[in-house]
Amino acid sequence: MPDAQAPCSADLLIEHGTVITLDGARRVIEDGAVVIAGGRIVAVGSSAEITSRWRARKVINALRKAVLPGLIDCHAHAGDAVQERRYILKASRHA
Repeated sequence: MPDAQAPCSADLLIEHGTVITLDGARRVIEDGAVVIAGGRIVAVGSSAEITSRWRARKVINALRKAVLPGLIDCHAHAGDAVQERRYILKASRHA
């Protein structure tokens, strides 16, 4: 964990969001924060705790937003691209 005396640096800090963790306890942290460094999640906690320990090149204020660190949304409809292509081809024939 970072030294309390000197803040650590990160690429991205998302603060003041409702952090819905994907850990075993499924914690929900009101006014939570997530730190990203080197393309990885390196810290999750309350905004007060995280901002006292970390500084980031980019900060996103996620007030009134849900933040879901670690969630990969794989939802897609495989046929959507095919249907769209068919529609474009059909429309171009009648143009």
